[in-house]
Amino acid sequence: MFSYFNTIQNPKEIKISCILGRVNTGAAIQYALDHLLTPENGMRYEKVPKTIGILTNANPDDDVKGPAEEARRRGILLYVIGIELDGDFKFDQEKLLQITGHEDGLWIFDYDYGPTFEHHHFDFVDKYYCPNPCDHIHNHE
Repeated sequence: MFSYFNTIQNPKEIKISCILGRVNTGAAIQYALDHLLTPENGMRYEKVPKTIGILTNANPDDDVKGPAEEARRRGILLYVIGIELDGDFKFDQEKLLQITGHEDGLWIFDYDYGPTFEHHHFDFVDKYYCPNPCDHIHNHE
């Protein structure tokens, strides 16, 4: 699933546009829970794994703990890929860990000087999914 990220040699290959204003990550997670990950919008059978991935270049400005805990309570895997675009900026890792719930779901890259994606592994996400979705539904009951 994340083999694309492992092929990137330089994080600058990823184009990120900046939008100024508040970063409402908690509200975005809540919106996904309320409006996107619903049966009315095509959410799959409850045993099919669900994921919310967040790609960001800024710290959240709102509360993320409540919405993230609710997502995890519903069995949704959360992960964050943070890209530090400015050498003076550093992520609030404690706040981002409130989103993921564990360090395996948090990857931070320094856009100018940091490691490339090939040095990071996304195995924990792959382990969340079965190679064959039919096996997941039929063999994990």
